[in-house]
Amino acid sequence: MLSAALGHVSAVTTAGVFVGRTFMVIARAGVRGAHRVAGEQNAQPLIAAMSAAFAIGQVLGPVFAGWVIVVTRSFTCSLLFGSFVLISTLIPMTRHSDQLHSRHPDD
Repeated sequence: MLSAALGHVSAVTTAGVFVGRTFMVIARAGVRGAHRVAGEQNAQPLIAAMSAAFAIGQVLGPVFAGWVIVVTRSFTCSLLFGSFVLISTLIPMTRHSDQLHSRHPDD
């Protein structure tokens, strides 16, 4: 939001550093989760599927957001929809995490 509000190169760079760090932590957690779910020997297909899903989201998300902004002439609907998608994916992830912890109490 800082980079969008200020529009200065330093704001964009700072936002990129923070987003990059966050992405690295999330990606590492995803890889560890894939190893935990699928096991050390079978994690590669799951990691590949997660990477493909991320890439599809990176391509389609901005396209859809841009279309929403053009239609509504506002960032609000686009931001609200993005927030809704993120929150809605949290629900199945939380349920799945609870199931994993109930099977593996030592983790």
